[in-house]
Amino acid sequence: MQRMTEDVEIGKIYTGTVVRVEPYGAFVNIMPGVDGMVHISQLADYRVEKVEDVAKLGDELTAMVIDVDPGGKVRLSRQAVLEGWSVEEARSRDRSARSRSSERGDRGERGERGERGNGRSGDRREQRGGGRRR
Repeated sequence: MQRMTEDVEIGKIYTGTVVRVEPYGAFVNIMPGVDGMVHISQLADYRVEKVEDVAKLGDELTAMVIDVDPGGKVRLSRQAVLEGWSVEEARSRDRSARSRSSERGDRGERGERGERGNGRSGDRREQRGGGRRR
């Protein structure tokens, strides 16, 4: 029963089950009622083209909690575990990966399209109005 009231700890490594896969990352259930997201840039120690290449629904993944935002969203890094990084190093690498990703557009757009903004409306961020426009 204590496990259900336990707080997620930044820097702690958890093993959980992939419960959802999106083009930008995998959601992992790390404790009852708590899911965290591993961004595609944090899934492996190499460049991952598709989340499903590393994480499929039902897979077990081990990842480090690198952040919990004020709203309770948990950010995880599998790469930190693979590389033996400290939480500070994982956060730094995650921030730099996100800034590179935002400079070239949504990472999910580079896949089959190969370039940003070719006029197709399949990107969810653009449909929600959250994507960058030139």
